[in-house]
Amino acid sequence: MTGFRAGWKIFAIVNLHLHPGDNEDDIDFRREEVRLLLAALKHKVERGRLWNENLIIAGDFNFYAGADKDDFTIDMMGDAGFREVESLVGVDTNASLTEAYDRLFFSNNEYFRLSRAGDGTDSGGVFNPFEYVLRDEDADSYRAFMIEDYTGSRDLTVPANLKRYYKHPWRKNQISDHSPIWCELVIDDSERFLEEKLEGHS
Repeated sequence: MTGFRAGWKIFAIVNLHLHPGDNEDDIDFRREEVRLLLAALKHKVERGRLWNENLIIAGDFNFYAGADKDDFTIDMMGDAGFREVESLVGVDTNASLTEAYDRLFFSNNEYFRLSRAGDGTDSGGVFNPFEYVLRDEDADSYRAFMIEDYTGSRDLTVPANLKRYYKHPWRKNQISDHSPIWCELVIDDSERFLEEKLEGHS
């Protein structure tokens, strides 16, 4: 847990990496991890032991969508007073664009809020670095590096093999197999604060 101060806002980010896998045992293990985390945070809040109650829980949740997967665990987050950034719900965040592993959950507080996007949802998204560096069309530029690193049995002089190795795992190993996620936090509520004070005295 790390504390931050930005503009009017004081908040803390809890960074986590939950247990991977989509088997029943993996799902149960993750559910217990989340239960214990939420219980610990609740305990600290009730005892006044948190530096600040504006919390962001962020990281690789390894959640899988579905009633037989992690939907119940995601609901546990909501029941504990945390809401997910709307613009990230169900958006694939792994480099293969197959799973929405990476998440941001905010403690639900009137004065701890996100900017709104043009469509009215929370302002946030996923940044795909492979649209800018190590792009699909750049594979030939890194041929020598890949051949030097390669320890497999496929012939990388075959274009299809080179392309396959480039996309997985070579370029992921150069950066990450997850894409960064972001959201835009409102850090200056001065106008809203003054308007409410003015209304209270009119």
